[in-house]
Amino acid sequence: MAASGAVEFYKSLIGQTFKDSYRIEKMIGSGGMGAVFLATHLTLGSSVAIKVLSPGLTADQSLVKRFQREAQVGGQLTHPNIVRVQDFGKTPDGLLFMVMEYVPGEMLSARLAQAGKLALDECLFVLEPLCDALGLAHGRGLLHRDLKPANVIVGELGGRRVVKLLDFGIVKLLQPDENVSQLTATGQVFGTPLYMAPEHLMGLTLTPQADIYSLAVMAYEMLTGKPPVQHNDLRKMLELKMKPPPSVTTLVPSLPAALDGVFAKALASNPQERHATASEFFAAFQSASKQKTQEMLSSAFAGQSAAASAPADAAPPKGWLGGLWSRVFGGKR
Repeated sequence: MAASGAVEFYKSLIGQTFKDSYRIEKMIGSGGMGAVFLATHLTLGSSVAIKVLSPGLTADQSLVKRFQREAQVGGQLTHPNIVRVQDFGKTPDGLLFMVMEYVPGEMLSARLAQAGKLALDECLFVLEPLCDALGLAHGRGLLHRDLKPANVIVGELGGRRVVKLLDFGIVKLLQPDENVSQLTATGQVFGTPLYMAPEHLMGLTLTPQADIYSLAVMAYEMLTGKPPVQHNDLRKMLELKMKPPPSVTTLVPSLPAALDGVFAKALASNPQERHATASEFFAAFQSASKQKTQEMLSSAFAGQSAAASAPADAAPPKGWLGGLWSRVFGGKR
């Protein structure tokens, strides 16, 4: 189905009722795999999001199974930072759909496209719940395999900002890949190369460290405005991913120097050299992030100590420390 034809088809769904329960209100997003709609639960009166698989893909059983798997996993993983799947069904004309909780907000990819990069505090705000959500998935023996800004939504629920992870369509059990190529019959890659770990690109056995690598690429992009490796050629991209990442403090000098070590570990080409868990990665990231504040406080206190030990007739320093000097020593400013 051509792109223009797909859009017209999706628009024709507006006003229809799925499963006698969900009235389609408007389309809120579309892509190659399908579209997402805002809908109303007719009995409860609540808003939900409905994701439909493109009718042009229903003949591909591998994509149908992927869509069904996304719904199954989304329904089984109960976590405040994972978009919950509430229902699944098929329309009389064969259109597959899943019903998800509706989270008003924007995708992290849209936020980055608008802002370029995020402040360290905002990066921490996004990263912590994602690490927590991954901890649950990994604890259940599941890998996400497609972590990227387009699969993270930053929204608001109950007056509070929330971060939600979505799209477990290519989730994988923690076991060796058997007879699996990284390309489907239609040439699609299982994952997004820009965010994939080297072993993922090579089709090797995956562990939770593959998701941690992808998470670190996202964090790097949030802080610097670009991922650590960018190249149109997959072979060249893989070569670059086998090397240590560029220093984040070279790109953004105001960032704590300790973050370079965190990214060097999380983006190591050898998965065994990365952080053992998502929570360990976040703990290291958070600890490194505090370094700048500690350095600033140490510098300020050092200045106060020097002022206290200075001769009485010494000229008071300028700025806020000068005001403190005047109150304590009575010096003129």
